[in-house]
Amino acid sequence: MRLWHKDLIPVLPRQQLLGQWRECCCIASNIAKKGTPNHLLVNKVLDYPLGMFTTYTRLVRDEIERRGYKISKQALNNYRYNINRCSERLDNYNIIEKGPTDTLYKDWHNDAILISAWQTCRRNTIAVVLGSVSTRR
Repeated sequence: MRLWHKDLIPVLPRQQLLGQWRECCCIASNIAKKGTPNHLLVNKVLDYPLGMFTTYTRLVRDEIERRGYKISKQALNNYRYNINRCSERLDNYNIIEKGPTDTLYKDWHNDAILISAWQTCRRNTIAVVLGSVSTRR
């Protein structure tokens, strides 16, 4: 999955959480440059107001900061620059970073997606843990 369900952000393992930040930056860059993320799993972000994407990205950033990880100023500036270009390209100037999260991607990130994402997260975490155990032997 390219965008984890919003309810999983607080429990994502470190690698997935930081990867989600990179994914959000990539999506913003692709929308700014091409007008679309141009990927089957994330094109749906364009079906919603840009404010939902910025709110989602803010959830990811907040969790990164809550855990004590750092985002470089350059990465944050690049993201903000691209989001501003997205809003111009999409004629959508409603850029908010802290909108309501209870309805965030409601029709897309439904219970079925949550269950599927949770199972994927569990499999990935177990594989990482087992991989690190097997390499120690």
